[in-house]
Amino acid sequence: MDNENNPQIPQISQIWSTLCETLCFLCAALCSKFFLQKRIAFSVSGLILLLLIGCGGEEAPLPTLAPLMVLPSPTATSLPPTLDISTRAPESGIVPAGGGEGTPVAQTTPKPTVTPTPVNPLINVSDPRPNQLLTLGSEVAVRGLVQREADQSIVVSLVSSNGRLLTETAAVPNEFGWQATFVLPPYVSGAATLRASLLSPDGALLSAYDVPVWLTLNKATATRYLEMFRPKVDDKAVGGFNIFLMARFCCR
Repeated sequence: MDNENNPQIPQISQIWSTLCETLCFLCAALCSKFFLQKRIAFSVSGLILLLLIGCGGEEAPLPTLAPLMVLPSPTATSLPPTLDISTRAPESGIVPAGGGEGTPVAQTTPKPTVTPTPVNPLINVSDPRPNQLLTLGSEVAVRGLVQREADQSIVVSLVSSNGRLLTETAAVPNEFGWQATFVLPPYVSGAATLRASLLSPDGALLSAYDVPVWLTLNKATATRYLEMFRPKVDDKAVGGFNIFLMARFCCR
């Protein structure tokens, strides 16, 4: 309670102050008479004066009580209530085994299937070049590029100008395309066609590429050969030579 609300507090304070002053004067008189001969009256008087100052001062204010703290009342908010995740159904790909009991088991996601891209079958011949001279009896290397499936095969053939098959061999695919080697037959010369064929697994022709070439004699080994290219009527040849003749015959 405050001093203003209690009227007895000022009267008690005034009585107490008067009593302190009276006691201080009596003590000062006795001490002055007793200690006068010992020359300490001045010090005792100063001490008594200090006591009088302390007793006659204004009363210190009494502490006041602080008002009680009022806690804020709960107010409504827009936040959702606390979520209990123990009873919430899983939203990921993991579901508990046995319908919600036991250890969760991860669902296996099926792997995507790879759909092969269809390949357009295509083949060509890059070596030998068109109209290149090929020597009879020598080994020839044929190369080219190819676009094919893994189960498709490549065949290289040499055909004479009249459509006769002179030789044929299978090609070997590699990282750059394909390659084949064969020996030219020694008994036909003249114009010919080098053909590369891309075949399906059942042997059907998928793609083909033709290169015209010329088959010529090996002059280093042929001692007595005479080569005639499309001879005409009344053309003459020297006797005593083997003749390689390229011509068209009409039979009646």
